[in-house]
Amino acid sequence: MRHSMMVVVFVTALMWGCTSAPSPDGMVFYTTVQPEAVHRFYTDTLGFETWQHVGQVRILHRGGFFIGFHESETADTAGLVSIVKEDFNGVDGVYGLLKSRALFEPRVDSTYGIYHFLARDPEHRLLEIQAFLNK
Repeated sequence: MRHSMMVVVFVTALMWGCTSAPSPDGMVFYTTVQPEAVHRFYTDTLGFETWQHVGQVRILHRGGFFIGFHESETADTAGLVSIVKEDFNGVDGVYGLLKSRALFEPRVDSTYGIYHFLARDPEHRLLEIQAFLNK
C-alpha cells in the first residue's frame, strides 16, 4: 500500500509544473516522520533547494538531482542517497559540515574509482558524498 501511495505522489508532483528548477527526469521519494528536521538538513546543510511543497510532500533539488519527502507515520531509511561533487575539495568541504554524522573520513576507493565518505541524515538514511576519479 505504501509503495502505491508514493507512485501517486510522484505522478501528482510531475503535474505541478514548477519552473524554478530544471524539470526532473525522475526522483526518489522517502517517507519521513521528521519533515522539518529533514528539510533543514538537506537545504541548510547540503545546499538543496525546495522545488515544491504541497501539503505533506516536499520535493527538493540540487541541480538535476531531485528527492522527495512525504510525511508519514514511519520513515523509509533503506537505500543510499549518493551526492556527487566535482572534486576532492568538494567532498572534503561537505565532510567538514557532516563530520559528526560521518561513518569514516573521506578516502579513495580504487575499486569503484571514487573519493568518498558515508554519513547519516537526521533519520539515519545512508548518504554517500563522492567525486569520481576519472572525471
